[in-house]
Amino acid sequence: SPLIGARTVTQLEENLKSLEFKLTPEQVKRLDEASKPADIPFPNSFVRNYDRFIGKNIEVPRKFEAISTSCNFGRINL
Repeated sequence: SPLIGARTVTQLEENLKSLEFKLTPEQVKRLDEASKPADIPFPNSFVRNYDRFIGKNIEVPRKFEAISTSCNFGRINL
């Protein structure tokens, strides 16, 4: 997802034009497949071990399980 960090009106207008860009459902699927984490990503991999090093032995079920959601965070579902 794009981060808008425009410092001028021109930059803002150019950033907003990116909202007009559309992906096909197949393109979205390919991107989703390519970006699936193979393992627990940072910082979760770090946090898991950090808790152990500072003496926190709290077991939390599925603490770092990948989150699946049906929310639409700006993605246009075609």
